[in-house]
Order: sequence, then C-alpha cells, then structure tokens
Amino acid sequence: MITVAQRVSHAIDSIRRGEYEFALEDAAVAIDVTAQRHYGIPRSTKRDYKRFLGEYLWLIELMALNGINLEESFFQNLTRTIPGVPRPRFTDLLYHVVRCGLVHDTGIPSNVEFVPGRILMLADDYIRLPAQVIWGLLAIVVFAKANLAEESAGDYFRQYMIEHGIDLHKKEDLPDKVDRDFDDEVKKTLESTTPIVFEGIYSGYIARDMKHVMRVLLIADEKVRIKRALNRTHTHTETPETVEAKTETVEEKPETVEEKPETVEEKPA
Repeated sequence: MITVAQRVSHAIDSIRRGEYEFALEDAAVAIDVTAQRHYGIPRSTKRDYKRFLGEYLWLIELMALNGINLEESFFQNLTRTIPGVPRPRFTDLLYHVVRCGLVHDTGIPSNVEFVPGRILMLADDYIRLPAQVIWGLLAIVVFAKANLAEESAGDYFRQYMIEHGIDLHKKEDLPDKVDRDFDDEVKKTLESTTPIVFEGIYSGYIARDMKHVMRVLLIADEKVRIKRALNRTHTHTETPETVEAKTETVEEKPETVEEKPETVEEKPA
C-alpha cells in the first residue's frame, strides 16, 4: 500500500519533471486519506474532502495565489465545468474537477490548466492556475496534524535540565555528551521515513544531506519570539532578558555539536 509520505514524495518528483497531472493525482489521494484521518472516519465523502480543504485554504493563498481570499471567491465562469454547483468555490474546483477527474475520469479537462509561475488567469469556462497550487496542496498534507508525530528539541532539553537540576536559563551548562547523544537521536529520527515534524535549532543542518526531508526555515520577529517564550509556562518562565541571552548563546555557537572534534589527550612518550 502506498503511504501518504510516498504520495508526497512521488508528487514532488512529478512536479520537478513538469508532470503536473501525475503530481495532482498523488496530492488528491493524499488529501483524501488525510481528511479521513483528520475527521476519524473510514471513508471521506465529498463534503468531508471539501470541508478539510477549506480549513487549509490559507496555505494555498499564501504559497501560490499571492494572498487571494479563496474563502470569499466564487468561480462562476466554471459552472459548465462543475454542473450542479451554481456558485463554485475553489474547493469545488479541486474536488469535482481535479480529484474526481483524475481518480474517476480520464483526467483534468483541457479548459483547466496548471502552468509554471504564480499567475491566475480566468476566462469564460476556462481557468489557468499556477503550478504552485500543487505545492500548496502538498503543504496541507505535510502540515496536517493528523499525519504527523511532532517532536521538539527544546522540550527534550528542558525536560533533561529539570531532571538533572540544571538552570533552565543556562543551556551552556549542559554536558557536551548530552548534545552529542541528542544529535545522534535526532539523526536517527530524521533518517526514518515516518512522517514527522521535528522542530529544533540545528535539525535542519543535521538533515542537510537527507533527500527525503523537507527543511523549513522559520523566522520570527524578535517581539513575536519573546511573546511566545513568555507564554510558554509548562516547564518554566522566561523574561525578555533570558530569551535574548539564549538567542545570543545560539548565535555565538560556531559549529554544531556533531562536528565538534573529540578531545585527544597528549601522553608523554
């Protein structure tokens, strides 16, 4: 049985080859399975499929359509392509034309095109969509909690420091061996093909040569980072000063732990 992770991987390969219909077919099936998991049902209906997509339309808006508000948009130029739906929404297009056309019919009709770029073009009974929409669909699958186990390097270190009586504001007091052991565990986790979202400062670097890993750099404004840290109280409390101090410690670190050379003692001859 093809897994959701394999569907995503196949779709990415197809996009790179410019084979958009193959990519869309894998994406459509992956969304179907994800909707089932999301709602805890053995089989999704068209209502479930479209409702699930509707919850994540913001990802497609952001990644492919320059912020177009899909929730409030109707595609009435496509009423002949989507019969029985007098005011088609984007979710109707994705379900009835893309999913059903690829899974149950001969493919996507010629009046619905996916092309490189980020431009959306509309005409009477015609729509041209940017292929970036496919990346948005895959992002929905990848980031859906129903598909993921989530792990945080920060939670691991905070728990270790609590158990060993180390000041939570002084990560530099952690033994190097703990860093090395954790890097090894991170590497094993990332090498697995099990779908997972792993958040950590150096995890992207550790996964630099892993072709199956999608690495995402998250950047937040300093005020936003401080606010989120202050709201995290399940292990300890922070102040703006401690958050800034930890940031400086991370930025000063010249290399990842996994690259630190082992200390070799010189013994007299």
